[in-house]
Amino acid sequence: MSHRLDEFWKVTLESESIVWCTRTSKPYLSLFALDEALVLLYGRLVGIDRSEHSILLDLRHGPRSNHGEWTAGALLHHRRRLIRGFRRAGFLVLTPDQAEPIPRPLDPEHPEVQLFRDPDRARGALRLPRQGKNAMPA
Repeated sequence: MSHRLDEFWKVTLESESIVWCTRTSKPYLSLFALDEALVLLYGRLVGIDRSEHSILLDLRHGPRSNHGEWTAGALLHHRRRLIRGFRRAGFLVLTPDQAEPIPRPLDPEHPEVQLFRDPDRARGALRLPRQGKNAMPA
């Protein structure tokens, strides 16, 4: 592989059980670079228990682009793969077109994707209630 994940994405685990994936401003210069970066991102998420977390793809700093069909198809494939198995999923954007194409739920393993413009609203909507012995009383 010729690229590093941190060239395109920063991944942090928020205390609210949210996996926050932030897109950098570096553009994908080819379909190969896009594919490689999203395979690296998927690999970074492999060790995370998706059933106990939400995922937020923060696209606000990503470069603006008009996705051609070749890019849209690749993005849709990878985005479906990235969100699969998470309890909740969202995109944080400046404009709605940044989130295109939006993966729609295909089966129970794919959560409904929510769009956000405000990080605090995203955090609130994607936060999961604690479970187990450290759960807050109802």
